[in-house]
Amino acid sequence: MLVLNGRALNAGPVLHAPGAVLNMDTSNVETVLVDGRTVKADGQLVGVDVRHVVERLTESAEGLLARAGARSVVLTSCRP
Repeated sequence: MLVLNGRALNAGPVLHAPGAVLNMDTSNVETVLVDGRTVKADGQLVGVDVRHVVERLTESAEGLLARAGARSVVLTSCRP
């Protein structure tokens, strides 16, 4: 099940539901249930440490670049 926020600027006014959904993006996803389990609530992932995942992805990308002998393409200005 998926619950979308139809009151955001990119969705309103919701006079035509299918058209509103086409204009939505991931920011409109409020709640997601998979197999009866809530995986996203109030617009936030449940049980996922997003910061940790991003850190691990960065480490992985840097490792791949190092093993390939490539210059870093990671934008350091984007890191927290």
